[in-house]
Amino acid sequence: MLNFVEKLEWLPIELKLGKTKKERSHPMKNVIRIGSKRKTKVTPQEMAFTSTLNGRVELIQALIPIGLSAVAEELKREVEELAGIKHSRQGGLPGHYRWGSQEGSIYLSDQKLRVRVPRVRDVVRNREVSLESYRLLQEPRNADEGVMRRILSGLSCRNYEGCAEAVPEAFGISSSTISRRFIKVSANKLRELMERDLSGYDFVALFIDGKSFAQDEMIIALGVTMSGEKVILGFIQAATEKEGW
Repeated sequence: MLNFVEKLEWLPIELKLGKTKKERSHPMKNVIRIGSKRKTKVTPQEMAFTSTLNGRVELIQALIPIGLSAVAEELKREVEELAGIKHSRQGGLPGHYRWGSQEGSIYLSDQKLRVRVPRVRDVVRNREVSLESYRLLQEPRNADEGVMRRILSGLSCRNYEGCAEAVPEAFGISSSTISRRFIKVSANKLRELMERDLSGYDFVALFIDGKSFAQDEMIIALGVTMSGEKVILGFIQAATEKEGW
């Protein structure tokens, strides 16, 4: 990673200036420095650093805590179907009981994450009952581009509840199983993300990155702190692929 103290003479802004779809597929092809008296070429070291800045990845990382909450909700729902509501003698299948939990891992998009997985046991057949929802989440998959576009558009319009409902779907979790409480809590988290105070960050660079989500172009602004932390600052919807740049 670059030493930011040494690079302050050309920071704080770099802009990617792709004009065609082909050029945008090579995001570091056209980079200029702003803030100096003349344009200069970017060094290989600087190019290596900027190539790690990906607005799409940073957005998914920001949504992962909400995705994990959706996973917990989905696992809880399946356990209740098998063993009934906790501390209740009603519901569930005969002979099925909660049996503690264990460490496990799932994928949200292509990110592998550790989770606590509840266990259910069939005491009649004396065997562990596997959770289908957990099995499905153990395979990596790409985040749904169309749903990600809806999330971005909703966030830019401050439609937090609509976005909260769409986040699980982006990670392959059925939105029909998500409770209203989850949507309300997640909407508050999204509101905090978009309306948080940025005055405490020590930003030394600003990156503006254009990304395609389904048929839409979204422009994402990322701030980089002195320690190298990447922070999503905001995004807007730009022209579609058909409209061009």
